[in-house]
Amino acid sequence: MFAPPRMIAAMSGRWLACALLGVLGCGAGEEAATRLDVEAAKEAVDRTQQRVAEGAKVAGARLQGVRSDLERAAGQIEGVAVDAAQEAVQQAGAPNLDEAALVAGAEAAITCADGRCRVTRDYAARLRSHMTLLAGQARVQPETRNGRAIGMRIVEARKLPELLGLRAGDVITRVNGVVITSVQAVPSLYFQLRAAQSFRIEYERAGEARKLVVDVG
Repeated sequence: MFAPPRMIAAMSGRWLACALLGVLGCGAGEEAATRLDVEAAKEAVDRTQQRVAEGAKVAGARLQGVRSDLERAAGQIEGVAVDAAQEAVQQAGAPNLDEAALVAGAEAAITCADGRCRVTRDYAARLRSHMTLLAGQARVQPETRNGRAIGMRIVEARKLPELLGLRAGDVITRVNGVVITSVQAVPSLYFQLRAAQSFRIEYERAGEARKLVVDVG
């Protein structure tokens, strides 16, 4: 004998399940369902714990990477600070010069031909001992193109840049492969390259790419 549809519709999910499990008995069906629910909950907890452990492992690896990067950055900053202090000591012990004295003899110390210049070692040492005066030999500003910095434009070139063949309007893009995009980057570049004996300067003049090589020695 079948129950009318309205009776079936009125049964709750629990009692309908009991009716469908008739031969097992409602109590046995509920116990089995409860056991399945507990096992499913345990599996869910295990999966969650596994995901948490994996996430913690990944996070730990990332933190270790960040720590290593910070340590390397701190070492580089310390190195630049030491170099700056040594440079300050050297300049403090150097004789005071004005601009006229700095460029005196520059014509004899700097020779250029076919995009390559040579600076005598003694004159290069004099320039390196008076970086403030040397920096005053050119006035530069960032050059942007399509909203992106591409280099430093020479706004004013004085005696030394002119002897090297550079002039106002030239845009310096790289020095020894290092991109120059801001005035703040120039001191760092100097400390990186101050021991170099050859400098490759890449620049643009009126949209034309050019290069200049400066050798010390």
